[in-house]
Amino acid sequence: AALYFSLSASKKGSRGEKLLFIFLTLTSGPMLFMFERGNNIIIALILSLIFVTFYKSDKVLVRELSLIALSAAIAIKIYPIVFCALLVREKRIKELLRTALYSILLFVVPFFIFYDGLGSIKLLLANLSNYGNITNLSTGTQLNFAKMPILPLSLFDISNDMLLRIGDAFKVVVMFAAVLASFFVDREWKA
Repeated sequence: AALYFSLSASKKGSRGEKLLFIFLTLTSGPMLFMFERGNNIIIALILSLIFVTFYKSDKVLVRELSLIALSAAIAIKIYPIVFCALLVREKRIKELLRTALYSILLFVVPFFIFYDGLGSIKLLLANLSNYGNITNLSTGTQLNFAKMPILPLSLFDISNDMLLRIGDAFKVVVMFAAVLASFFVDREWKA
């Protein structure tokens, strides 16, 4: 229901256009992949859509709730942090700082409520640093930017370590280019 609401609210147009948009979104490959895996990124997606839909609201409470939604999305998955570029682009620095504060609180406080505090944070950071070490270079089941250049470059005599470095560099360049491009767009994205 929350996904339906957030998709419906983020799309402008007639009821038929909204329903078609929702149908196409829910039956898209990435969405079906998330449903199949039971991935919590769906929650981050819903919260990000709420932010994008309501961050320009005239109502102060609705705007603040959209910042909290973005912060919760960032606390779940780091990727929604790119939406902070919208706040930077519009020079809404106070809202950006509140979003950062909410994000930190929503990320850190649960460690002290449900776990043993700093010890759990250190364990998480250690696990995250190990997670980034991709040793399997197959491209069959993983869909990400870091793996995109691996297949064509693996045809050449390049070491696995170098392929991984190239993949990581490619990922950073693509993400940086996307964020940078958002600052040069003259008109708003139309939903």
